[in-house]
Amino acid sequence: AAVLQQRAIGGDGAWPLQLELLLLDDDGGRRTIAIESDAERTTIEALLGEAAPAAIVVNPRDVAYGQFVPDAQSRAFLLQHLPLEQDPLVRASAVAALFEAVREAEQDPLPFAELLLALLANERDPDTHGVLLDMLATCLGRYLGDDRAAPLAAKRTELLLLQLAEQAGSGRELGTFRHLARYGGDARVLDLCRAVATGGAVPEGLDPGKQDRFLAAAALLAAAVADGEFDALRQRSARDDGGKEL
Repeated sequence: AAVLQQRAIGGDGAWPLQLELLLLDDDGGRRTIAIESDAERTTIEALLGEAAPAAIVVNPRDVAYGQFVPDAQSRAFLLQHLPLEQDPLVRASAVAALFEAVREAEQDPLPFAELLLALLANERDPDTHGVLLDMLATCLGRYLGDDRAAPLAAKRTELLLLQLAEQAGSGRELGTFRHLARYGGDARVLDLCRAVATGGAVPEGLDPGKQDRFLAAAALLAAAVADGEFDALRQRSARDDGGKEL
């Protein structure tokens, strides 16, 4: 096994690196080793004469600077096992590495998007939940064609609406609503947007502000189903600049 280094902008040359490598085994074992090198190819001496690990996560504590793209074997293992990873920093570092592999066209975005959905189903941290949603939006909107993206987009909408309905007080409500308003689009999402835009009943824990009401109205307008929501916004915003623009 070896660590390969190349310049992101192309050409020859390498940088001095101090890296941690997290070695994961099929049986759940793990250990961390460190390497130092300024070569384009660095053999991992600690693995000479040993069975190869199931996966290697480079920079698992996110302390080194670089773009760390995992090998094919590591990607396959991580795609299958990351939902069970208990260490949130290792999980986040591995997800970021897989996303880099997608961006470098080394990883099919479809299984990565499926992984993101699995992680979103159990993620409780609002910031991490938002990062996962942003990655998913990029995969579905930019890297997958409509035919491949549509089933996952439907699953995303189901999951997020369920989380809004059943996980009040999670701290994820606004981020979830904003994502749905931008990317959801089905009738239930549009009903939610209508409630937000007009000051109607919304899921417990969702406390939309002025920006969110405008976002909701814009979603309705984009779907060509706006009907009086802008009038309601105009009345609510009559005394500020937003009302004047409306």
